[in-house]
Amino acid sequence: MRWRDKGLPVARKEGLLVEPVGDETVVYDAETKEAHCLSPLTAVVFAHCDGDTTVAQLASLTSERLGEPVEAARVLDALAQLEERELMAVPAKGRDLSRRDMLRRSAAAAGGVAMAPLITSVVAPNAIAASSATCANLLCCPCCTNANLNKANCCTIQNVTINCECTGFRTLAYPGGPVPNKCGKYCKPSGVGAPSDAECAAMFTSVGQAETTCGAAGGSVSGFTACQACAGCV
Repeated sequence: MRWRDKGLPVARKEGLLVEPVGDETVVYDAETKEAHCLSPLTAVVFAHCDGDTTVAQLASLTSERLGEPVEAARVLDALAQLEERELMAVPAKGRDLSRRDMLRRSAAAAGGVAMAPLITSVVAPNAIAASSATCANLLCCPCCTNANLNKANCCTIQNVTINCECTGFRTLAYPGGPVPNKCGKYCKPSGVGAPSDAECAAMFTSVGQAETTCGAAGGSVSGFTACQACAGCV
């Protein structure tokens, strides 16, 4: 059975750049030029909307991840807010409560206290710039210092990446990919908190996975192939 026929929620993937930031997740929509900051609860729900997971299962998964009881109503609210921002490919089928009705009933049950927004959205690039540094989907992607290749371009997606640098030393090849030479480096956000070379080396399990992630939404200015296979170091 195709997931479209199951009536279970499916998160959108196309045109989105997704990057965890602490307990939250930042989702950049390349179509609307908006950045959405998902709360920890919404981030877990969004990550598990695969067309095979029911609302009850999402509540159980979220409860386990957050270490606190999570009712189905909170999951439905998260799904409604994700749908409002067009981050769902397939919404939950048969949802008989609009978000407004659900919030009203939830507020009544809580003594009149409305549920807080689970997603904060602002227009990019200002939203992303506010975090001072992000590599978006280029985090830990390959880059290099080459006479004929601007290393900054390997770590740049226009209006998305902010202060993403080509740094470190990439010594391990992606399974199925070429062995990096002495120019090989990683795209990392500047400042404290950047992943180590070892953490970047463990990020991708194959060259195909690296290319799919690093090439998402157009990838870097120079392109995945050029950035991973450069030679002629200076």
